[in-house]
Amino acid sequence: MADKAEAPRVLTEPMGEALVVRLKTKVLEDRDLNLVTELVAPASPATGVKAIVLDLSHVQFLPSLAIGILMKWSDACKRREQELRLAAPLPQVREVLKITRLDRVLHIFDTVEEAAK
Repeated sequence: MADKAEAPRVLTEPMGEALVVRLKTKVLEDRDLNLVTELVAPASPATGVKAIVLDLSHVQFLPSLAIGILMKWSDACKRREQELRLAAPLPQVREVLKITRLDRVLHIFDTVEEAAK
């Protein structure tokens, strides 16, 4: 019997002038964070990408490592004259962003579509 292939945990798609990164995992693990870093690196303003949108609609838990990486990505985007936008965080993730005061630093939107505008 063949093993069932694991569904991709991170997908990207262009949406207007944004690159949407769909995180299809409940917990952001090291491998997910590394993959996002690799996928986002070539998406510079020179390629027409003005914003990186992280779709958090499936993410239920943000470990401390992920919080630090979000800040790193935000700084990298600013240096590249882009914006990092978080979309559709679940209530518990939004609460973590609020407690850590990242909601004051990062751009957070209710939907992917709003974030991609």
